[in-house]
Amino acid sequence: VGDMRKSHIIGTTVRAQMIRARTTKEGEVIPQSQSELRLGTDGGDENLFFIWPTTVVHRIDKESPLYTVSANDIIGRDSRYLDCRSKSKDGNRRMTTLSPNSSLYHALELSSRDHRERMRQITSWTAREHSPARRREEQGCSVFEIVVILEGTIESTGQTTQARSSYLPNEILWGHRFEAVVEYNKERSGYEVDYSRFNNTQLVDTPLCSARDLEEFYRAQDDCRHPGAGNSRHQFL
Repeated sequence: VGDMRKSHIIGTTVRAQMIRARTTKEGEVIPQSQSELRLGTDGGDENLFFIWPTTVVHRIDKESPLYTVSANDIIGRDSRYLDCRSKSKDGNRRMTTLSPNSSLYHALELSSRDHRERMRQITSWTAREHSPARRREEQGCSVFEIVVILEGTIESTGQTTQARSSYLPNEILWGHRFEAVVEYNKERSGYEVDYSRFNNTQLVDTPLCSARDLEEFYRAQDDCRHPGAGNSRHQFL
């Protein structure tokens, strides 16, 4: 998010709601159930110090509504992701390919053999562990809408302002992050913001399974290395 007004917005807060159908334990279907997405910035909360563009982050953990969502729920058969290539700053070519026939198959052509092997293990393990019951449970994950609301006070007038935007699954980029738009200018001895790159993203190496599958995979790996040591706790961003 960024503020391009001449008069800054103060006391800025941002929040997000995930809207999707939900079935209760009693079997009642709630067509527009709302779930809060906890947001933060640079380790802080949803309150923004809004003097330069800031990336708002939602951490996907067990309390997140996105905990069971995989890349296939987001991407599906979107042709933009079937053959997505980019070059990193070090010049190494990177490719991520998603098969339209499987939500968990992917091939990563990376410079790091260790990372490629880890991705292969995750893919193989999650495909093996996905039971028919779990697939039925996750069928509704791909139908949702995320509404983001930003509120604050206009510094010059004291009036409250609000901006809203919504995102559907086909508008979400899996495995991407925003490019840096704030850079230090040595000649001017100050920081500059390049708003021409405001919407630019770059591809990063990201597993295509859900956060739940990734956590279970690492827990199984840890149990194999340390049998009888008890459950280990892992945190995933």
